[in-house]
Amino acid sequence: MSTNPANPSEPGGAGAVSKANEAIDHAAQSVHRLTDNVADKAGQAVSQVRDTVAGASDAVRSGVQGMGEACRLWVQGSRDCVRRHPLSAVGIALLVGMLCGRSRRH
Repeated sequence: MSTNPANPSEPGGAGAVSKANEAIDHAAQSVHRLTDNVADKAGQAVSQVRDTVAGASDAVRSGVQGMGEACRLWVQGSRDCVRRHPLSAVGIALLVGMLCGRSRRH
């Protein structure tokens, strides 16, 4: 009995080739489905990370703006205090300068 690829009834013939092709097609479809699933999950993960980073960026920006406003108000308050009490401000500045000078010597 010879093996003839043209005869599907013989072992190793066209029937076996057809089954092998079906198995390859099935495997390829499975790989495509798996690739699509992985790509979908990766896309969702990237979107979640992007949203989280955008939220954190907004929070940091808001905090920096708040700190800038607080600093501006503190400086404005200090200026007002110096204008109302100029001699006290000069006295305090001299005292702080003397204390800083003493701490550097020791």
